Amino acid sequence: MNDQKKDSSLKYNNEKDPQDVSAPSDTSSDDDSGLEDIFIDPYVPEENDSKKSEPKSERTSSVKKTPGISAKPNSVSHKKKRRKKKFAMSRLNIILLGLILLILVISVVKLLIWNVGKKVDPLDPSAASAFNTESMDSIVPLNSTDPNSKRSNKDDQCNVLFLGNNPLSDGRNSSDGLVSLIKSKTGGTVYNCSISESFMANKNKTYSHSYPTDAYSFYDICTFFTVGNTETLSWAKDDLKTLPSDVQNAMTTLKSIDYSKLDAICIYYDASDYLQQRVPYSDKDTSDVTTYAGALESGVKLIQKAYPNVRIIVMSPTYAYYVDKNGKYISSFNTSVASYPLYIYTIHEQDASYRNNVSFVDNFYGTIYEEVAKKYLSDSLHVNADGRKLLANRFVYALNRFNDYKFPSSRN
Repeated sequence: MNDQKKDSSLKYNNEKDPQDVSAPSDTSSDDDSGLEDIFIDPYVPEENDSKKSEPKSERTSSVKKTPGISAKPNSVSHKKKRRKKKFAMSRLNIILLGLILLILVISVVKLLIWNVGKKVDPLDPSAASAFNTESMDSIVPLNSTDPNSKRSNKDDQCNVLFLGNNPLSDGRNSSDGLVSLIKSKTGGTVYNCSISESFMANKNKTYSHSYPTDAYSFYDICTFFTVGNTETLSWAKDDLKTLPSDVQNAMTTLKSIDYSKLDAICIYYDASDYLQQRVPYSDKDTSDVTTYAGALESGVKLIQKAYPNVRIIVMSPTYAYYVDKNGKYISSFNTSVASYPLYIYTIHEQDASYRNNVSFVDNFYGTIYEEVAKKYLSDSLHVNADGRKLLANRFVYALNRFNDYKFPSSRN
């Protein structure tokens, strides 16, 4: 019975932690001496145990070991490293957040400054002729392949034919009319065959009795003095009962001109085609007479074929306002009131002039543009006396750009 208790107590003590086991006393009985092999001194490891406790990695091998105690990583040092890494990441996040906020603040400030804008002095309309605008002028000589070519008519007399509508017909018999101003500046002979209230583009491709005014649009007038087409105007006369006085004057004058002595032809129509929203151009047919640019191109080709020694100068419309049903003036750049803005007509008129090697004077951007329009227009469309002076100067410049006329201002 006592032996069983002793065995159980030994078993119990053997399961405890080796560090809690007390060394056997010297006074133990003879029966206890047989148990010496069972107890292992925790401070004297066996040879096999020392092999088993060798580190498996370089990281744990650097840790100092105590005999009889398993090696463990330095947990305190590891926690410090993790804490330092976490702090570094937090500081980096703060810096990035600060940069983002700084960029956001700068962007908002710049947006506010841009929205407020900068106060500038109002434009002085009287300085229109000197204002630096990007005009689309394209001034070329009679022979565009030879800039040094001279006119065939060697006399000092300058003879110019004018075709167009209101800018040329207004003040026809007045000394401050556009054609009269050009005559006084050049000292030449002028033929004013302009027709008021006419258009560059035709309404119909062929003559229609329901729209007889097509007969004196630009292209049909060109057929009259280049190929001798008199029928179209005769039909118009029958349908209208009588032709307007400007048309009658043009027919008479065009028949009287000696084209062998003619130096130049000026083509100048205002923004009337824009106000009626006649089609400005066609990509499929650049000679379509029902388009603004197509009618110009078709008429120019007729003139060049009939009179190859006559120089052609095209002048674009000036700026004009669109007028709504309430009589309010609206910018001609506004596409909400008109599908085709006025500048589109100018661009394609310039393109047609360039394609056909004729000079182009840009009045829309280079003479009377939106910023000064109120000073030089008598209403939404028509040019006043001051505006006509600007136009006269622009034409005379283009006329003598590649010629040697001795105008009155240059004669001594």
